[in-house]
Amino acid sequence: MILAVLGIPPIDIHGPLHNVGIMDPFCGATRSVYLTMHGRLDSALHYNPAAPVLLVAAAGLILRTGAGWLTGRWVYLRVPRRAVILLIILAVALEVRQQANAALLTAPWTGS
Repeated sequence: MILAVLGIPPIDIHGPLHNVGIMDPFCGATRSVYLTMHGRLDSALHYNPAAPVLLVAAAGLILRTGAGWLTGRWVYLRVPRRAVILLIILAVALEVRQQANAALLTAPWTGS
């Protein structure tokens, strides 16, 4: 929401490896969240396909936290080992995808 109102941060928030061309799974996430908040899902998925999913998950987590505080009831989840393995595989695949798009992710962007 903050990105939708204020726009992209005016400072460089990249890690040191980004400047030498090594991307991480979160590269492009700021642009992707910004574009998602502006209703441009196709462009958002182009920069980082995981960011819109994480945005929905974060919104759900905030809503669930509010409900927990109000009701005093909490949900405890036990994550199966297979799900953890699947998440690790997806993270590695996202890393490979983001590295393949290093030229796109290191290009200047004005927020439009």
